[in-house]
Amino acid sequence: MDDLPASGASFWGQGSWQIHVAATEPWLAHRLTILHELKHIIDHPRQSDVYDERAFVAYGERELIADYFAGCVLVPDALLRKEYRQTPDFQKLAAVFSVSERRIRHRLSEIGLVDSLHSIPRRSYPTGDYVIPAERESERRTV
Repeated sequence: MDDLPASGASFWGQGSWQIHVAATEPWLAHRLTILHELKHIIDHPRQSDVYDERAFVAYGERELIADYFAGCVLVPDALLRKEYRQTPDFQKLAAVFSVSERRIRHRLSEIGLVDSLHSIPRRSYPTGDYVIPAERESERRTV
C-alpha cells in the first residue's frame, strides 16, 4: 500500500485477515513487517489474556513481542549462534539472514552474544503513533 502511515497493518476484512505493508518500506523490512503483523493475528483471539494493557507504554508490550517474534523467525537462535561462531561480522551475518545489520545486532543482543543494546528496536514510524495512557499524555506533550 502506498499511503500507510506505518510499516504495516493487520485487520479482519472481507471475511479474512488482511496484512498490508507500506510500499515505501525497503524490501528487507517487508518480511519483518509481515511476520510482525502475523503475530498480532495469532494473538488476536486471546490478546486480553496475553497482554497487560495497564502497563501499556509508548512502545507497547504487544509491539515488542511482535517484533521479537518476527526477529526469531527471520534469525533463529541456533542458526545465528552457529553463523556467529564462524563469522562474527555483522554485515556478513545480515547478508546471510537477509535482514538489516541493526536486526542482527539486536538478535545477537537478545541471545546474549553481544552487549545489550539498551534500546527499543527502531521502527520506520514514530513511536508516538501508539496509544499512551491518559495520565502520561500530558508528559508526552511537554517532552
